[in-house]
Amino acid sequence: MNPLLYLISFFLLSVAGVFGVDLPGLLLVDRESQRPATGSGYFVSVPDSVSIYATDLVSEASSVDLDRHKPRTVAPVPAPTPSSPSPPETPVAPPTPTPEVTEEEQPVTPLPPPSPPSPSTNTDGAFTVQAIVDATNRERMRAGLTPLRVDVGLNRMASQKVDNMIRYDYFDHVSPQGVDLKMLAEQAGYRYILIGENLAYGNFADPQAIVDAWMDSPGHRANILHTGYTHIGVGLRQARFRGIDAWVAVQEFSVPADTCPQPSQAMSGQIASQRVQLETLQQDIEALDTQLSGMSPSDPAYAQRVAEYNALVVELRALAEAHNASVASYNESVREHRACVEAIL
Repeated sequence: MNPLLYLISFFLLSVAGVFGVDLPGLLLVDRESQRPATGSGYFVSVPDSVSIYATDLVSEASSVDLDRHKPRTVAPVPAPTPSSPSPPETPVAPPTPTPEVTEEEQPVTPLPPPSPPSPSTNTDGAFTVQAIVDATNRERMRAGLTPLRVDVGLNRMASQKVDNMIRYDYFDHVSPQGVDLKMLAEQAGYRYILIGENLAYGNFADPQAIVDAWMDSPGHRANILHTGYTHIGVGLRQARFRGIDAWVAVQEFSVPADTCPQPSQAMSGQIASQRVQLETLQQDIEALDTQLSGMSPSDPAYAQRVAEYNALVVELRALAEAHNASVASYNESVREHRACVEAIL
């Protein structure tokens, strides 16, 4: 009797902080439309569509307008007794306008990648997670690809997926509670650039038979032999499932988010703090400007107010230059991150 096998494939791309696109609707598999492949003893489902999503980009130009704040000079003020007039306040040269800059939002810090597993060959036919990993990596090495590294975070996700399917007796990438692969990763706190999933169940003869069945399906094969993937996690359990005694298997694939250099969170915080300081300085300068406009140059306090005004203008210019340098450095790190992600895709 041919083994009964059901397969389903899913492939989800995620590019954190790269593409500002809307998330397209996920096309779910219609199990009623599945047909047995000619000459085979198992059913193969239609692979799910590719989905791309991205974190929204923050585009905000510096709002500092230094041309509005010109330094002031003080005219000589007559002394009450005959004497030489006091020298005027030394004017401050007007600062240069702040160039337009763009601060782009950084991705969140992902889980650290695990150490690569030592090479092994499971030839005794035992149903283990490592046996599935080994069989998968043999297929990749035959294709000239780098073996995948076991990721403890992906292992946890795959095990949770297996347990959830058995508990609620369903076979789909989306659980009855509406949790798909993206949501599963978010709940686990797993950050990634690329992620994908293979599912299978049946009365397989050995672990290699599970991987062979995946390799016979174009969608599953594409996940196993994807050139971008670097990490793998596997969940595997034997249970009474969908009316038969079966092995239920899940593969999770990924490129972890920290594969690419991350923009500095500290730098992002510094930029936000500088922006608040710039706004406060501008408000103080505008308040002094209004006060000076209503004062007479002969007012004894006028010279002091001019000195305060010019000192704030100098401080504003220095802070604006530091802010622009911070944004330029941060944006350069964002560009490096984008280039890394694009190279993987």
